[in-house]
Amino acid sequence: MKTILLIFILFTHASGQQYTIDFDGEKNIGRKGKVKYEIELIDSTSVYANDSLVNKVHHQKLIKTSGLIENLKSTNNGKEIEYKYVVDYFNVDNATDKINLFPKGTEINFGINDKNEMIYKVKNKSLSEKEIEILSKVFEIRDPKMPSENELFGPQKPVSVGESWKIDSAKYVSTFEKDGSVDISNLKITGVFKLDALERFNDKQCLKVVGAIKIEGIYPAEPLQFSEISSNTTYNYIVFLPVDKPNRRLSDSFTINISQIAKGKVTENGKEYLVEGVNTIIQRTKRIFSY
Repeated sequence: MKTILLIFILFTHASGQQYTIDFDGEKNIGRKGKVKYEIELIDSTSVYANDSLVNKVHHQKLIKTSGLIENLKSTNNGKEIEYKYVVDYFNVDNATDKINLFPKGTEINFGINDKNEMIYKVKNKSLSEKEIEILSKVFEIRDPKMPSENELFGPQKPVSVGESWKIDSAKYVSTFEKDGSVDISNLKITGVFKLDALERFNDKQCLKVVGAIKIEGIYPAEPLQFSEISSNTTYNYIVFLPVDKPNRRLSDSFTINISQIAKGKVTENGKEYLVEGVNTIIQRTKRIFSY
C-alpha cells in the first residue's frame, strides 16, 4: 500500500511540474560560436482570376540548405545586426529545373543595417532580385523594434504539460501598425499556444510547443496591381525547446496558408481590365539548429 501511494505521489508531482517557455533564445544563435543551421522550405502560389491575363497561374519551389551561422555584429542599441552563413549546400528545385544556387563554401552575409533595412551580400557576386527573394525567405530577422516572440506568443509564466494560453493579439496587431503596410482597423488576430508534451528530439528531452494563429484583414495592393485584397492567413507552429536549456531551440516548423480574394484594375497594352480572383499561398518551413 505504501509503495502504491509513493508511486502515486511521484506521478502527480511529475505531471504537475511547470516549465518556462523561452521563444527568444534564437536571438543567441551564433553569439557563442557557430551554429549548424538546416532549413527546408516549400513555397507555393496559385492565382485564379476571371481574366485570361492572370488565369490559373501556379508557382512552386522547394528550397533546401544547410550551413554554419555565426553572429558578426549586434550593436548595443539593437539597430545593426549581421550574420555570416557558410554554405554546405543550397539547392532550389522549381517546376522547370533544379539549381545549386550557391556552391559549398560560399559565404553569405545578411542582417539589418542602421537604416533598418535587410541586407544580403555575397563576396565577389552581385545578387539578382530572385536570389535576394530566396535569401529573404531563408534568413528572416525579426525587427529589433518590434515586440519579441516571448511578448507575442509566450505564456508569461511557467506552464504545465497540456496547458494552453492565448497570444497577445493587441501586440501582434501593433506590429502591423508599426510596419505601416496594413489597415489595422480591418485586422483581426487570434491565436492559442500549448505546451503539448515532453518529447525527445535529436536525443534530447524537449518541451514540444504547438500553436495556431489566424489573421483576417484587408491587405494593400501587392500582387497583380490589385486595389484591394481581403485576406485570411493561418499559421501553425511546432517548436522543440530542450528541458535543460529552454532558451536554445533545437527545431521549429511552421505552415502558413494565405487565401486572398483580390479585385481591381489591371492595365495591359494600354487596355484596362477589371479583375477579380483568388490568390492562394502555402509555405511550409522546417528548421533544425545544432549547437
